[in-house]
Amino acid sequence: MINSQEIFNNSWDRIDAHQDAFLTLFYQNFLDSSDEIKELFENVEMQNQKKMLRMSLLYLISYASSQLPTSSLKKLTQVHKKLNIRKDQYDLWMDTLIKTIQSLDPKFNNKVEQAWRFTFKSGLDFMKESS
Repeated sequence: MINSQEIFNNSWDRIDAHQDAFLTLFYQNFLDSSDEIKELFENVEMQNQKKMLRMSLLYLISYASSQLPTSSLKKLTQVHKKLNIRKDQYDLWMDTLIKTIQSLDPKFNNKVEQAWRFTFKSGLDFMKESS
């Protein structure tokens, strides 16, 4: 039987093979999710932001396996704290991530969604608790 980690890894590989399309669609979806989010990114250079998103995903994946925050994840959390990112905005981020994966992963189903949510939950909880 395939476990959650394997389901996540397989989905990640399918998504990462189309990294630019994934990152672009994520931000289209995220900016469309609320006017408040759109305002946060008003003067942001999106090519750099896409690179930062990819790194952030890797930090959160790393946290999921170790349960230890890297200095990079701590720094990311502090940046978000200074930006006054609220806990509900992390939830919106996760929902947007799922929406984007659903659009791009041809094997997306409930188990894939659960695997992504499980993988990112502990890292996002760490960020929420630190905000």
